[in-house]
Amino acid sequence: MDASTSWHLGCASVIAGAAVVHGGRKVKLRRPIDVTDLSFCILGAFFGLGPWVACYYGKGSLPFEEIGVLATTYSGLGLFLAGLLCAKLLRPLAIYSEAGRTSGMFHLFQNAKDVSFGAIGFLYGTAWGIRLFLAAKYGMSISGTVNEETLSNLPYFWFVISSISDVIAFACLVSSSGILFCDRQNARRALFVVLPEFIWLFSQGRRWVLVFLIVVAIAFLANERRVRIRSPDQRNRRPPLGAHFALRPS
Repeated sequence: MDASTSWHLGCASVIAGAAVVHGGRKVKLRRPIDVTDLSFCILGAFFGLGPWVACYYGKGSLPFEEIGVLATTYSGLGLFLAGLLCAKLLRPLAIYSEAGRTSGMFHLFQNAKDVSFGAIGFLYGTAWGIRLFLAAKYGMSISGTVNEETLSNLPYFWFVISSISDVIAFACLVSSSGILFCDRQNARRALFVVLPEFIWLFSQGRRWVLVFLIVVAIAFLANERRVRIRSPDQRNRRPPLGAHFALRPS
């Protein structure tokens, strides 16, 4: 094992260790999972365990990288973790209104039901029309087909249109994810955007799948949904016999 691989795995172990410690503390305190915890989990899996998996399949080695580049990269990741911890500590100082969070992405997801679903459907259908056209004429579809050869044959006009359509499709995904959890009336219709977009992003590679999961998870948490961790004793605890038949005052 060369020095580059050793440094890479050492830094990755620190990231993974921080995520494990944070997760263990969360389980011990039995608190709801929030966006910060999700960020720890994703960062630990991608940058902590990821290099170890790549090293295993690479027969004990990783591609060579300068030590300075590795130090800069993992220092940035460490600062990001420190920022997450600061956000966690400063959360009690956040300002809330009676309707919940009043600004930022949480506000967007909480008020997604105010967005016209007809407009979302039209824009998303247009984005898919552009995708199908580019796939049929230029072969731009799944991950790996958008290479230098494909882009060299693509007119710049269609390159710009493709980039804009991707942004529009992502905006439709964000709005539909919010509708999925805050608007019961249109929740089923929102699936006609969320599910096809998941299939499309899945064909584009694992990083885009990760982006999809982050968007849906934030929409889930923004609408006051919580994933609670219970101990085995709490899961197996049953109400006393006759509790469901107790007499109640009329």
